[in-house]
Amino acid sequence: MGRIKLSQLSNGVEVSIEESSTVYTVAELKHEILELGEEHHLSPNWYTVVRHKWAPSAESMIDSYLENESCELYEDFYSAAMDEMSKGAIEKIQSTLNEVFENNNICDYWTYEKPVEIDIYPNGNKKVTFEVTKDIRWDNWGQIVVAFTKGQVCEGVLHKDGNVSAESPYYSGISDCVDSDSINILNG
Repeated sequence: MGRIKLSQLSNGVEVSIEESSTVYTVAELKHEILELGEEHHLSPNWYTVVRHKWAPSAESMIDSYLENESCELYEDFYSAAMDEMSKGAIEKIQSTLNEVFENNNICDYWTYEKPVEIDIYPNGNKKVTFEVTKDIRWDNWGQIVVAFTKGQVCEGVLHKDGNVSAESPYYSGISDCVDSDSINILNG
């Protein structure tokens, strides 16, 4: 599935980084990037989100509970227990559950829908494609590792100070500056 460009989304659409607890509108995210200089483009896993609200179901809870308990009891326990359960009892339990969860944000959740490409950059930065002309190594907590291999063609961000930053193809989600002597910018 192709990525949707942030610049093409309506300002009211909501987006989030996968596995994050923060949701932004496109307008809020653009504000953070363009006016506050936040480098949200460095996080690769942006998605549009759709909000949902979980609602408890007394009938489903009772059904699951009795089904589970029937495994330990006699053969027709489930049917007998369900026959004893009146609609009025289920409605009372449902009413209590509704009251408990009525104004509680723990019932709010969202699903990640379409991947988003952050194509808006802070402070005049722009996306570039570059070729790695010699292996680039980074410090990974005291261990020197290969972050880019000679011959790779990668995407990064050309900052207005002339430096390029990019996400290593070997370390998902990890971005840093790339040695300008080790790359050849193909566009930009």
